Amino acid sequence: MKRAWWLLAILLLLTSTALAQEPRVMPQVVVYARFVYVTTYDGPPWSSNVLPEDRQAAGDVEGALRTWGKYALVYRPQQADIILVVQKRPSEDILAVYQGKLGASSIPLWRGMQEGGLDSKELPLMTRFRTAVEAAEIQKR
Repeated sequence: MKRAWWLLAILLLLTSTALAQEPRVMPQVVVYARFVYVTTYDGPPWSSNVLPEDRQAAGDVEGALRTWGKYALVYRPQQADIILVVQKRPSEDILAVYQGKLGASSIPLWRGMQEGGLDSKELPLMTRFRTAVEAAEIQKR
């Protein structure tokens, strides 16, 4: 019985340590990508299935990408090195990055979630993404 408690205590300690660490390093495919496609979880921004809030968020993210200048926008997912997927909801916004070849049905390479994270004036999720990419670029030099 004592042994089980010790194992449980060690497991809890390791779990809490892992959760407290900084997020993992930005994958190289994101750092060295050239072409990006922006979409929503409900389809491309021009689709009639997409909510107006998601359409606006996709346009705002595209504008931020143009201002940043690191990636070139493409309008077909087959042409993209990475795919950025947005979702704007009152409770929480999402910005997720997927590998272009695998699409948005795969595991995200990076994902940020935050209430108001895709507000058009500041786009805090886009700022977090840009900061993570630029930090990874500096580490690789």
